[in-house]
Amino acid sequence: MSREIKFRAWNKNANRMAYPFTLNQLADGWLKDTGQGGCGYQKENFIFMQYTGLNDSKRTKEFPEGQEIYEGDVIQWKDNDGCVDVILREVVEFQQGAYQTMACQWGISEFEVIGNIHENPELLE
Repeated sequence: MSREIKFRAWNKNANRMAYPFTLNQLADGWLKDTGQGGCGYQKENFIFMQYTGLNDSKRTKEFPEGQEIYEGDVIQWKDNDGCVDVILREVVEFQQGAYQTMACQWGISEFEVIGNIHENPELLE
């Protein structure tokens, strides 16, 4: 089974996200921009982020299979250090040939996307 190859892009000039789009759309120079149907683009005005092939564990009416996880997303989960529940956050990044997260390395399966580094930089504080 192969994962779907798709992207989203942060429009640095408009300060908004354009997504999702495929490699064919990227090659054609056309992105689906939030709220405007479509827009031509210049690559230097965008930061591109790839879909990881994973979805978070939170099921909602809007995301019945869980929200898609892209590079630059901030995920959150609860962990128990033996005494108290701790809420942990991290940014999904591509490192050493794979999408790396502590949650996956620790076998955590219950986590959710709470934002991303471009639209929600306050989550990194």
